Amino acid sequence: MRDPHKGEPAWRRTFITLCATQTVAMLAFGMALPFLPLYVQRLGIVDPREAARWAGAMSAGGGHTRRRSRAHLTK
Repeated sequence: MRDPHKGEPAWRRTFITLCATQTVAMLAFGMALPFLPLYVQRLGIVDPREAARWAGAMSAGGGHTRRRSRAHLTK
């Protein structure tokens, strides 16, 4: 049986695996975000509008944290 990856640099297979894994992770988080307000309601916030507001703050907080950590690393 012929090896389809023979002669291919090892870093290329690693990079393709990394890209595929990152894509799956992003899709999984993207599919979970619409359910975040329901989770917030289970934590005790009963008003749906307030739960949506908290879920939005949680989502935005992740992006804000990434920007701040990236800015900190470039200093």
